[in-house]
This record gives sequence, C-alpha cells and structure tokens, in this order.
Amino acid sequence: PTFLFAGDYCNCSYAKMERYQISLNAVDLPNASGFFRKSSPYAKVKVVSGSREGTELGTTECVPNSSPDWSKIFFLDFDSSEVTNLEVSIFSKSERGKDYFIGKATFEATTVFQEPGRTASEQIGRRTTSRYALLTL
Repeated sequence: PTFLFAGDYCNCSYAKMERYQISLNAVDLPNASGFFRKSSPYAKVKVVSGSREGTELGTTECVPNSSPDWSKIFFLDFDSSEVTNLEVSIFSKSERGKDYFIGKATFEATTVFQEPGRTASEQIGRRTTSRYALLTL
C-alpha cells in the first residue's frame, strides 16, 4: 500500500509559522474487513510532537476500495525550525462495533516539505510486506 500526502505552501501572518495543505491517498491497502466484506478505509492525522503536539488535524471520509484517494484537505501551521511529527493512522470502517486498525506511519513535517516533490514514504502495518505510506506536500 502507498499513502500520498500532498499539499501546497502558504504564507501565514504568524511569526515563523508556515501553512501547508495536506491531502492523502493510499494504494493497495489490505482488506481488513474479512473475506466476504470490502474494506472502507479512512485515515486520521494527528500532530505527535512540537508545539502543536496532541492536535488532531482531522479524519478523512471512508472510501470503499483498497486504493482510496481521499478528498479531505488538512491544514498544518507550524514553525519549520522545530521538529513536528505527524502520525497518519489508517482504519477500515466496521459495520459491527469497533473499526479495524490497518496501520500507521509517522512523518517529520519539515523533512517531508524539503524533499523533492514534497514526498516521503514509510512502511505501515506490522508485517514486512509491501505496505507503505507515502506523503506528498
């Protein structure tokens, strides 16, 4: 699976703050809902370090396929001189009870923003399969 984290840079009026627009997609996610059901994956994005630690940026909509291109846009305002880690967790919506956890990846925002194409990827899940999270800003 591949995760795409995409965005555009905007100037903010705050001192040293930068604003980024973030979008996500995933490719080839596993079917976490079972053999006879189809996954409806969604993603949650949260700041896990830096001055905005604990801030939830939001949750995408559920998309009923293994390669979702989520339309939800997130905005991140942060000081690029400090380390700001983002955690992206992927779940599959369950019709019965608790949603299924697929995997998560952590990305350091400044590093992603400095990459060519503003892209970074991380392996997600517990297995050593080809599951990767890809972020593009």
